[in-house]
Amino acid sequence: MKIPAWLIISISMTALIITLPACTQQIKVTDNTTPRRYPYDKSTIKVIDIQVKRDKTNILITNITANSYNDFDLWLNERYLRHVNSLKAGETKTLSLYEFVDEYSEGLKVGGFLATGHPDPIIKAEIETNSGMIGLIAVADR
Repeated sequence: MKIPAWLIISISMTALIITLPACTQQIKVTDNTTPRRYPYDKSTIKVIDIQVKRDKTNILITNITANSYNDFDLWLNERYLRHVNSLKAGETKTLSLYEFVDEYSEGLKVGGFLATGHPDPIIKAEIETNSGMIGLIAVADR
């Protein structure tokens, strides 16, 4: 018995529609991260030698200063934030981009095999303090 082409197409489309939600980006809000608007009222007080580089769905943050930083919010592109418990002097830490959220609890476009668009580049990274923003060095993708 030959199966009609319209039936094969219908079953294939149904299977695709059912599995598409599994391909969406899964955001994970970490402990102490409260989604909120970027603090535009705070100015940049200095720029320090901490490098932030994108590595597929993660960022590598390398503290090449002699200072440790504890209990801070890390901002990317003046929109997405994640709380970081500590970054010791000389330490390189890997953070998942799926853990960064904006004021609406939406994540940055991370990209990947089934992504519908290009991933967001990391063009600006900052540490938020009570007295202002500390600029970090965003290393461009090449």
